Amino acid sequence: MKRHGCFIFAALMILLVHLFSGCVNVPNQIVLDSVTAKKALDVAIKQIGKPYVFGGRGPDEFDCSGLIVWSYKQVFSKLKFRDGNRVVSDVSMNTLWKYNVEQIHLSSLEPGDVIFITDSETKITHGGLFVQWVDEKTFRMVHASSFKQKVDYDEWPVEGRIRDQWLVGAGKLKTVY
Repeated sequence: MKRHGCFIFAALMILLVHLFSGCVNVPNQIVLDSVTAKKALDVAIKQIGKPYVFGGRGPDEFDCSGLIVWSYKQVFSKLKFRDGNRVVSDVSMNTLWKYNVEQIHLSSLEPGDVIFITDSETKITHGGLFVQWVDEKTFRMVHASSFKQKVDYDEWPVEGRIRDQWLVGAGKLKTVY
């Protein structure tokens, strides 16, 4: 009888470990408001003309994610990101898309929202901050452009391609709290 009780206890412990091993602590996030997004956009616009450098994180040179992250950090200094289940202080465009925006319909875009562009079927490779609609099929953004080799405005179609890149979507930036 004693051996049977030990077997049940051991089986129960294995079951509990198995059930709870999948539990992970996902960092809590909140969406930043439209006032913060607009302020970040204003900061990014002031960087126009600064050089594009792959891996540039500001303030003197930028790549696309570097411009977005740096601009938002100037107006929201406590900005933290999620990379999987880790909290980090900096991220790529792909990680922004996967974990750090509330994806929105393009009709909901507001100044400072994040635009996601790619040339790959498997990951996000570029992005910028939404400025305004040019017409119902084209928007203006500010971004650190490897093509122009500087931070600049660009107009982008909702459909179709430019330089073999296409729009994937847009989102409102989130921060870990």
